[in-house]
Amino acid sequence: MEPREAKPSASQKQQEDKLLVQRARTGDQLAYNELVKRHKHGVERLIRPMVRSASTDEIEDLVQEALTKAMLHLNSYSEEYAFSTWLYRIATNHAIDYLRRRKLNAFSISAPPASTIGRHEEEGKEYEISDTSWVPDDVLLASERTDLIEQAIDQLPENYRRIIRLRHNDDMEYEEIARVLKLPMGTVKVHLHRARAALARMLEGKI
Repeated sequence: MEPREAKPSASQKQQEDKLLVQRARTGDQLAYNELVKRHKHGVERLIRPMVRSASTDEIEDLVQEALTKAMLHLNSYSEEYAFSTWLYRIATNHAIDYLRRRKLNAFSISAPPASTIGRHEEEGKEYEISDTSWVPDDVLLASERTDLIEQAIDQLPENYRRIIRLRHNDDMEYEEIARVLKLPMGTVKVHLHRARAALARMLEGKI
């Protein structure tokens, strides 16, 4: 019986990551792909419990978006820290932003409280909620960011533009998109990933 090959230690993995980052910074696509492959599962394990109510597709989107964001900002990574530490901080912040957006979208100050049902004199009455996540400046910034994103989407090739809008504007699942566009599921995911990467490049430094 042949001896089992020893697994690389944590320090070895960190050193391998740093070498891959150095290569990826020079434009080495294979190094880029290897970094994504090595850390995709870890990013998913980090994000999944943070966004428990999200669908499987939404979680996959968040993972891909966090990885893309990190790969586009490799020059800001300092080798003083483990690459995974830097990457997981980006992924955590991305998940937190997602949760904040969901909370903002769901917030309303005009809906009547449940306790007013059947009490005609109070129906439709506006009320105040103390919610620090809802700030007028945040709404303004969100609106400006939406405009920038829409302008960038308009610059995408037609096939990428359609798939981005079906996924994010129409909130379609991957299966629905594949059915509407009559494309294989794998093609849908690849096009969506490339479309997001193109958007990230266009929007870098703007939002």
